[in-house]
Amino acid sequence: MCLPDELPGFDLSDALYRLMGNACLLREIILEFAENHAGMVEQIKDSMTVEDWDGVRRRIHSLKGVAGNIGAQDLARGAKDAELAFRERGLEGLKSTIPALETAMEVVLTSAQVLKNFPG
Repeated sequence: MCLPDELPGFDLSDALYRLMGNACLLREIILEFAENHAGMVEQIKDSMTVEDWDGVRRRIHSLKGVAGNIGAQDLARGAKDAELAFRERGLEGLKSTIPALETAMEVVLTSAQVLKNFPG
């Protein structure tokens, strides 16, 4: 068994559907996501600080897509909200979405750590 029955921050049934039920592959993808994207929210904030608006857009869009593909629905939704807020209300709109994005990322990363220690 490669995955627990539930993993906070993830819709496992959705993610497994995308991977044709391959739980071991999903485990690998989640762990790889945590390793490669753990600092993504900080990178978005850093891009905001130096006014790299293209970098902000690119990072948020990338996070939205990757999170959605691995079943991290709250994180994907947070990135979608950030993308929309930035497009419609600029920097102030984006700033208002960062706390929820950080929280969703923390849940995903905590679950990835649990998964790393899960016997599988």
